[in-house]
Amino acid sequence: MKHLLPIAILLLVTISDPAAAEPIRPTQDSLAEAQHLIHDAGHSMDNAWDAFHKAALGGTLASPEIQTAAEADLMKGRDLLRKAMMAQHEGNIEEVRNLTKQIH
Repeated sequence: MKHLLPIAILLLVTISDPAAAEPIRPTQDSLAEAQHLIHDAGHSMDNAWDAFHKAALGGTLASPEIQTAAEADLMKGRDLLRKAMMAQHEGNIEEVRNLTKQIH
């Protein structure tokens, strides 16, 4: 029981410390990184949509099923980019990294 007392004291100090309750604020470098990641992911999405439209208009897609699957993937990428932008707005840089990594 004695070994639990230091842990309990540590928890009380941590919980009662107002600085511990504040969210971690992103640094200027991490904000710039998030902006760069979102910018690059946006370019990747633009390029993917352009390639898709050229293939669809050129009739080089093998089947309607392939076109439907490609559109679904592109829509998923667009949604990931939107979520990354929201994460950036919230200052959640780690989530920006995770979401933009899924786009590339």
